[in-house]
Amino acid sequence: MNVDLSLSAARLYYENEDDQGLRDLVDAGAQVAMMAPEDFKYCWDNFVYHGGRPFKYWKNVHRNYYSLQQKLDEILWD
Repeated sequence: MNVDLSLSAARLYYENEDDQGLRDLVDAGAQVAMMAPEDFKYCWDNFVYHGGRPFKYWKNVHRNYYSLQQKLDEILWD
């Protein structure tokens, strides 16, 4: 039986023991990525009881996303 697995992380914890586990997942065929700002909005809209309040992006959300994605790429491919 084949399974497709895609993981999106909201943040990274910089512990080296987790790095190999992430690489093992990718080597096994899983897709691993950081949550993009739009992913947070999707989760807010679909999974959070927000009482009708709109989602608000926080300051530097895009810069934070690109920084975390770069760090994840370093973990996975360096």
